[in-house]
Amino acid sequence: MSEIELTRLSGHVALTCLLLSLCRIKARAFGLAAALFGAAHALYTVSSPLIEDVTHLYYEPHLRAGASVLFILLILAATSFPRVFRIPEWKLLHRLAYAAGLLAVHHVWLSSHATGAAIIAPAAVVGLALAARACYPRRRAVRTGTLDT
Repeated sequence: MSEIELTRLSGHVALTCLLLSLCRIKARAFGLAAALFGAAHALYTVSSPLIEDVTHLYYEPHLRAGASVLFILLILAATSFPRVFRIPEWKLLHRLAYAAGLLAVHHVWLSSHATGAAIIAPAAVVGLALAARACYPRRRAVRTGTLDT
């Protein structure tokens, strides 16, 4: 496989993993996989002939969006183990995954290599995931065996 094919493949896999995590299907596992493949996608992009200079990250809007997604995913990956980091509001922090999904769709939309289906399908999944989150929030588990006094 060429570097460009590896770049595209890693980007597709990262986006798919992110979308699956937004659909709450093994969210932690797919979120970590999205961060891993997103980092691989970034490394392949920087090392491939697609970018002549790293300063393009500043000037190209789709690269800025992709770097923002990677930054969010790496923060979420680092904090996805609440027993290790002991962040009191880590669940609230992990709602940034929806922002990462929107930014990922923006990244694909601005890319010159994306087709219509490659933009519409992820946008629909992110939109449905946001709607499901708004309409059907997860309920907290009720502990049994405790008495309120």
